[in-house]
This record gives sequence, structure tokens and C-alpha cells, in this order.
Amino acid sequence: MTEITPLEELEFTTIAKIYDVAFKIQEEIQLLSSSEIFIGMLYSSNLMIHYFGIARPVESSDKMELAKVRFAALRYLIKSGVVAGYSICYDTNEGVISDFSGVCYTMVKIKRSDIHGLNEFLLKINKIYKEKLRQENPESSTNKLKTKKQSSRENKLFKMSSEKVVYKIKYTPTREILCNDIKLSKLNFDSENDNVFKYLFNNPNRKITKKEFKEKAKFAVGKSFHKIVENLGFTGDLRKAFFNVSEQAIFFRNPITKNDLKNLGISELKFNRKAII
Repeated sequence: MTEITPLEELEFTTIAKIYDVAFKIQEEIQLLSSSEIFIGMLYSSNLMIHYFGIARPVESSDKMELAKVRFAALRYLIKSGVVAGYSICYDTNEGVISDFSGVCYTMVKIKRSDIHGLNEFLLKINKIYKEKLRQENPESSTNKLKTKKQSSRENKLFKMSSEKVVYKIKYTPTREILCNDIKLSKLNFDSENDNVFKYLFNNPNRKITKKEFKEKAKFAVGKSFHKIVENLGFTGDLRKAFFNVSEQAIFFRNPITKNDLKNLGISELKFNRKAII
């Protein structure tokens, strides 16, 4: 095995970046039963980064650098023996980036059989991460200098980061919409449904208007959002969980946590379609 710097000797921010990718791999394993998992290398434009002790949105200019960070973290996991390898998946849904080799992609594919000792690694890095965090912010252990407002904000961030994801939508390169490993629909290439959902998938958890589709996505939405959501395969509680829709605006919620379901009054989602294995 290639010699690498031990986790204990890495800087806090570097540990946080590796933790981010390792946790993302574990999350995909828990959500999907397929033999392969897919890890996005680009961050969506409205993502909030929490692992630096603060929460801030990712700016468009950050996305390329953050993707390189994820690849560097993934290579550390490979050198550590946690991941045996990955393959590049060409996908331009979120843009284009190169891993210093001239090959363009936004996602990587990892075989489940190529993942070893992930749980043990996460337990170890979690312990080191918490210790490094205390070193970065010694006041966090005593709370003596914190105001009630600061404590409330940090508790909220901790709660957000610790909420368990139970449902997550994927949009595959073949234009299949999957909820965990359940196929909801398959869209026609360059259709209105395809173009609308591709934009929603890359911009989750915020309100998007028909005006934004026209000005930023560069196409006009002709059908009603209500009809589009139905065409995408979201009906009943699926629609209630993932979408808020009006005549002029749409909100795509992804992923869904236990707390989201509780707030929406949904116990669990039921599917009529067969799982894709």
C-alpha cells in the first residue's frame, strides 16, 4: 500500500474534506441496493458547506475547485485502502471538469465490492475530526464565551448535518429518475420534461420561477408545473415530499430526511414500481 500521511497529522480542513467524501459514499450505500454507487464531484450551486464550522453557500466560482478537492479526497481513500478504485462517468448535467487528465466528467462510479473497512474508517476519522474541531475552537467545549444566539446557530447546524437522509432522487445519464433504487420515470432526450428536471436537479431546495427558466436556463416552460411534476412520476405523497408547486414557481426538495417527513406528515413513501437492481 502506498505510504500516506496519517489522518492524525493532517490539517483540520483536509480531514473535513476527506470526511465529506467518505460520508457521502456511506450515504449512497445505505440508500441504494445496487452493486454500483455514483458520487457527484460537483457541488450544486445552492449547497451549504457545514464542515468548516460555519455554513455558507457554494458560489459558482467555487465549484471547479471543490470538485478537485473531492477527487483529491477520493484518492486519499484509495491510498488508505478504503476504496479500491473508481471509474469516470461522463455526464454534463452539472457542467464539465477534468481530473488533470483531460477527461471530462462530473460523476464517478464505485463498485460496492471495491469498498473495504468504510465503517471503521468513519469511526476513526469522526473521532479525529471532533478532536481537531475542539483544537480549532477551544471555546466550544466550555460554551463560556458563547451567546445564546451563537449556541442556537451551532445547534441548528449540528442538527442539519446529523439528520438522516431516507430518500434521495438521482437523475442518471440515461435520463432515468430514481428514488433510492426505484425507477419513477424515464424522460425523452431534450424534451421539456427533461430540460426542466435537469435544471431542478442541479438547483434543489430553492424556489425557481418560470422567469428564471427563461432567463438563466434559456428556455421557456410551456406546460404547467403541476403537469410537469405528474409527468416526472411524482404523485401523491411522492409529490408532497419532493415538490411545492404553484402556477409560476416550483420548489424541488432533495434529499429527504426523517425530519422532513415528520414535518410533512408522511410516515413513509410507497412505490408501485419495481426496484432496479
